[in-house]
Amino acid sequence: MTKLDKDILSNSLGQHLFENNPIAHLLISKYGKLEASNKRACQLIGVSQEELENQPVLEFFDRAQKILVRTILKDLVANEISSNRTIDLKLASQNGSVNTVTVSGERLMLNGEIKILLKMVEYNQNSNNQSSESKLTSAAVQPNSIGNSQELYKIVARNFPNGVISVFDENFNYLFAEGKELYRMGITSERLVGTNYLTRLPGALKEEVRAKLMDVLDGKNQTFEVSFKNNHYILNATGLEGENSQINKILLVEINITQQKKAEEEIKRAFEKERQLNELKSRFVAMASHEFRTPLSTILSSTNLILKYLEMPDTREKIVKHGEKVMTSVKNLTRILNDFLSIDKLDEGKMELHPTKFDLCEMVKTMVESVEDSLKEGQEFQLILPNVLIVKQDPNVFRNILLNLLTNAIKYSLEHQEIVIKVWSIKNKVVLEVQDEGIGIPEEEQGQLFERFFRAKNAFNLQGTGLGLNIVQKYVSLINGKISFISKEQEGTTFTISFPKTHKNEESISH
Repeated sequence: MTKLDKDILSNSLGQHLFENNPIAHLLISKYGKLEASNKRACQLIGVSQEELENQPVLEFFDRAQKILVRTILKDLVANEISSNRTIDLKLASQNGSVNTVTVSGERLMLNGEIKILLKMVEYNQNSNNQSSESKLTSAAVQPNSIGNSQELYKIVARNFPNGVISVFDENFNYLFAEGKELYRMGITSERLVGTNYLTRLPGALKEEVRAKLMDVLDGKNQTFEVSFKNNHYILNATGLEGENSQINKILLVEINITQQKKAEEEIKRAFEKERQLNELKSRFVAMASHEFRTPLSTILSSTNLILKYLEMPDTREKIVKHGEKVMTSVKNLTRILNDFLSIDKLDEGKMELHPTKFDLCEMVKTMVESVEDSLKEGQEFQLILPNVLIVKQDPNVFRNILLNLLTNAIKYSLEHQEIVIKVWSIKNKVVLEVQDEGIGIPEEEQGQLFERFFRAKNAFNLQGTGLGLNIVQKYVSLINGKISFISKEQEGTTFTISFPKTHKNEESISH
């Protein structure tokens, strides 16, 4: 036998009584290691005392019950379990046999250290071979079946993961409550017993749950979900019958499914994102196949004609004409590619701003001149500008904004229609307005106007990628501005952009 602490076995008589006690004794450290054992314990386990020393006590219990034993030891160390409670456990002997033993535990303080003393009695109701002393001992420690069941139930309920197991009376007052969710919320079961369950719920939810629990008292078991305090729970409520076969109690199992809900939302968002990406991919393929085919076909046919005309006399005008078509088609392709590059940079946050002072009115005039060769017959610009308006913004951003708005106004306006460009300032704000008299945007589609690849139903026969306004919106946001529009089908569209004269984050280069 490993020698016990001298405070326990202070004399040979005490050592003799411990060693020869018919009840198996194990002295265990608070870390679950065996420190001492008597002969009966060694017989039950089937090993010598030397082999037992410093072994984890869990190793000698049935595999399926190790969690239960660990919980009992933990509760004894924490002084959260009564020392007179007993429980039946299966002890795995080293020879392969399994013995059912009745176990009771006691928390001791030895030399300032916590120890656990486990007492084990082999329990066999059908055995007639027990010694009278053993029978008396067994009878003395054999657990009351109800008490044992309650202890087991309490241990299981206390360790119920992510939830609470509760029992209410017919007025929904707590009779019992255990579960790890209580500890997560910092609530003890003792605090809840006697209180009303419904008082823990917010007003709107209280009436809903009350109705469900009333149905349970009427014999209709319920399963439902509730959400409060940023948590989601699934509740299973079952009626419990009393002696008169009438339901007078409710068993409620609450499971916190917040993490599952979050995972479901993440999956939904991932599916939605994938759906949107697939839709964008399809729209891009459809758009690219159309937008690239037209200018490439023009380039190919015009190049072939130029080569043909080179061998013929007096064809200079025809060569110039087709050369201009090639240049226009190349510009269109370049514009499309620039749109894609802009979208990529804006989406990935790689767009760099370089705020610089420039005259916005002068820039408007320059951009108007650059697109005048695209005007249809009879179209003209009308400029309503102050003489000078100095702003400190990124000029490249404004070139892109103006280019998209001006080319759209030309494209969606008919011949002999006017395009009006206005610029004015209000205190530290600047307003830019581009107004056309074109085909307008159908009212039912106006909510989609800034979506990527969007083309209104009345614009399908016109060349375009559906990226321009999406890019404009992102650029306007980048300069801390706002964009709005007014449009009526067959009457025209007016886009209005407002922005600060000086970029608020001009010291920040990367966005």
